[in-house]
Amino acid sequence: MKAVILLSISLLLVSTKSIPIKKIQLKEIHDELSKRDPKIFTHDFVPDVIIYNNCTKEDVCKAWNITSEVLGPTANISRLFRAYAEETHCTLKHNGKRLQMKEFLERMTRCVEKIYSERH
Repeated sequence: MKAVILLSISLLLVSTKSIPIKKIQLKEIHDELSKRDPKIFTHDFVPDVIIYNNCTKEDVCKAWNITSEVLGPTANISRLFRAYAEETHCTLKHNGKRLQMKEFLERMTRCVEKIYSERH
């Protein structure tokens, strides 16, 4: 029985090492964004500072700043954005344009999908 448990654990560790951590983080972000009900964000507006057709790690960092401000830094989506962006430094250069939070989250879902498909 101990051998089976040890074998299972070692297989899990080997299989986890072969999956890049960033890929797992992108999947977690996508899953969390998919869970959100966009109807609850119709009254929240955020700066439109992300170039969605480009979608970089810096954009995920900006998303972290925005979601931390609106939802709080301990919100799961904020923490996931932060984990993916790691030590990326970004600034929110606000051009005055704003969009609804629900639109922002929908765009970030597409952005994460784009990064995921380009990286893997």
